[in-house]
Amino acid sequence: MGKKLFFLLVLVSFCVLLVCETTTRRPTFGDGDIAATRQSTFGDGDIAATSIWTEDFQYALRKSQESEKPIFMLFTGSDWCPPCMALEREVFAQPEFAEYASQNFILFKADRPRFIEQSETLVEQNQELFSRFEIVGVPTIKIINYKENVLATTGYQAGGVLNYINHIKELLK
Repeated sequence: MGKKLFFLLVLVSFCVLLVCETTTRRPTFGDGDIAATRQSTFGDGDIAATSIWTEDFQYALRKSQESEKPIFMLFTGSDWCPPCMALEREVFAQPEFAEYASQNFILFKADRPRFIEQSETLVEQNQELFSRFEIVGVPTIKIINYKENVLATTGYQAGGVLNYINHIKELLK
């Protein structure tokens, strides 16, 4: 009887902690809309290098056409995928990437988190984009033009931010 009671208490405690953890996380967008842009923080929540990313694909397409810059599409699992978190920490959180990317791309993120709430509209958009661009694993980067032609595809690359920037430059030659 004592073991069963102990197990039941542990199970209930775990469930309470899980519910508290998932209900205290902030949604990706506060009011359920896909906002045009948002400040993104990478790594452990510190604003190491703040970049402007959009999660609104139509907005990214319009900006790409207006600016004649390609779209740097990040397909990620931001809160559960170790290589995704490493890419964000090692590359996207670095000032060198922010400078390079802001001069050369429209930054777009399609995220499939497990623990961060997203609006239904955002979830549907991202599911459709994962399917349309045939994403089978994360992180995946697709660099496209405003006509949605894929210019390059890559993923995580070890070696830090400068290596990654050079890798992107080589892909686009």
